Amino acid sequence: MTEEPKTATEIARKIKEQAYLSLGPWPVDLQIFIFGTTSGWRSGLSPATQASDSEYREAVLQIARELQSTVSLVRSPDASQEKLASETDRKSLNPLVSRQTISDSQAEPEFQENHKRLRADRLAREKASQK
Repeated sequence: MTEEPKTATEIARKIKEQAYLSLGPWPVDLQIFIFGTTSGWRSGLSPATQASDSEYREAVLQIARELQSTVSLVRSPDASQEKLASETDRKSLNPLVSRQTISDSQAEPEFQENHKRLRADRLAREKASQK
């Protein structure tokens, strides 16, 4: 029987709960990673630092393999939309990155004329203030 799709965090929590019930406390330095694949999801564990951890690690991987057949990973409807939204959010937080510059050759003629006039006025004021 398959369960409703779960997030990677929920899957990791479920694996940890089952490991705790059957194997005992979760080792402090053991980390679990859940990531989506084209055919579902996979899990990975940080390397064992002690010999006793390697036995625990193998048992946890077996629990994960058993869950892969009954628990599916939540898929976002459109990951590209999420990426686009996060890119937009990032740019809105740092407007200098996203600021568009217009070169003089791209600007409209009225803008160029106004820019030249303002520059000439500024230079005239600077010249007058130096006297």
